[in-house]
Amino acid sequence: MKLIEKSGLVLQQSLVPNHVRADLPHPQTVLYSPDKISMIWGTGGTGVGLKNGGNTCYLNSVLQVLFHIPAVVQMLEEELQPHCLCTLCLLCVIRSQLQNSGSTVEPHGLIDQIDNIFGRAVKGKQEDPHEFLRRLGEKIEIDFLQHRGLRSSDLDQASAETTAWHQIFGGYMKYTVTCSKCKSDSETVQHFQDLRVPVVQFKTLQGAVNSLFKAEILEDYMCSCNNKKKRTCKQTISIEKAPIVLTIQLKRFDNEGNKVLTEVSIPKQLELHSKFPYRLSGIVHHLGENINTGHYKAVVKCSTLGFFSFDDQNVERVTWKSASTVPSPYLIFYILDQK
Repeated sequence: MKLIEKSGLVLQQSLVPNHVRADLPHPQTVLYSPDKISMIWGTGGTGVGLKNGGNTCYLNSVLQVLFHIPAVVQMLEEELQPHCLCTLCLLCVIRSQLQNSGSTVEPHGLIDQIDNIFGRAVKGKQEDPHEFLRRLGEKIEIDFLQHRGLRSSDLDQASAETTAWHQIFGGYMKYTVTCSKCKSDSETVQHFQDLRVPVVQFKTLQGAVNSLFKAEILEDYMCSCNNKKKRTCKQTISIEKAPIVLTIQLKRFDNEGNKVLTEVSIPKQLELHSKFPYRLSGIVHHLGENINTGHYKAVVKCSTLGFFSFDDQNVERVTWKSASTVPSPYLIFYILDQK
């Protein structure tokens, strides 16, 4: 099996059998019902600033976005509290940060666990906020299962994708490959938690996202109609299940870590695959020359209060014009509009 990449989506290339259909997976067990997920604030407000514990601006920026997503707060404060009161696991550490009050908070509990989150020594180093988000989600899922006496190896793959984190941030894509000769289709459904979109050739985020779903011609693809010989096929991508929180990573850095300076406008509303409407929740943006230096800040939609800028301990209200034109956006978060 060969891996190919289209605009940041990693696809699996293999023999195309005749007329293979794929549906959404059917889990044996649903660990966290999507019916529990709510994007409505009870008493919403603005979070406090987070002190920089030494090159932790990447961590602070991601946390500020997460702490202003109602479903994430609900997961940490309500659903998981009956299962764990140890104050030691990652979930309890994050929840304790939410319960702190004051003008600024130092996320020392998370900083103390940062090496464990990354699986390597990173404390005091500048890290990538996208990698931090992914690894944080993985650790949260492990704790989620452990609180229920489970491990991922105890579950079928579909059931493992029904944790609270997966239900909030996960979706499913369908890849359809059509043979140019026999016209047979091969379909594969894959889980995803974020989209990686190009920066260089697009001025708008909507245009960059749309580019992911354009049909692509695959040369030298094997189809069973041709005795396993290579043939030209067409590949299309569709969304079978849209994530409730859509995470988009702009390809802001090249393979050497140098920064791509192209600016991309961020819309307040975005459509995924022309049929799933989203509204902006938060942006993590980068100030600096390359991936190893600089500073990360966040702009976040705070309940009904509008947009606020979070620069470590500094918090201030900003206009939509300022929010939509932040320099070098890197991670963008949207909430599915389910009205």
